[in-house]
Amino acid sequence: MCTGHTSNRLLDFVESFVGHLPGGMATTTSLTCALFGSISGSTQATVVAVGRPVRKKLLERGYGESEIMALIINSSNLAYLIPPSLGMVVYGVASGASIGELFIAGLGPAAVILVLFGIYCAIYAKVKKIPRLSKASVADRWLATKNSFS
Repeated sequence: MCTGHTSNRLLDFVESFVGHLPGGMATTTSLTCALFGSISGSTQATVVAVGRPVRKKLLERGYGESEIMALIINSSNLAYLIPPSLGMVVYGVASGASIGELFIAGLGPAAVILVLFGIYCAIYAKVKKIPRLSKASVADRWLATKNSFS
């Protein structure tokens, strides 16, 4: 996933849709981590794959090093809640709980946490006066969408 640049394509896709919002790059980070976590099922893989490209972009946009690391690590933890979470599979096997029900139970909290991350990122960006990105055109969004599936 790292050498195939899956995370870069996913990052470009999400950024084309939410990057123009207040705190858009930070929100992009949270959404990208959630989506990558839903692909890999692993928090550690999400930190490694998404952390490097997003860290550079956030530094360029004026975010501090400690804020970037906190955002990446906390957003990557969403991989525990979003199917196919490896943690839920292990727990389900060890406890005898239904893995399908565990997956369904994780979706609601993950959605709530994503919304709260987005609100926090917007407030943080306004307080710290982080500049907004320009809105992507329909053609740019289409290209990012097409590239994310290749």
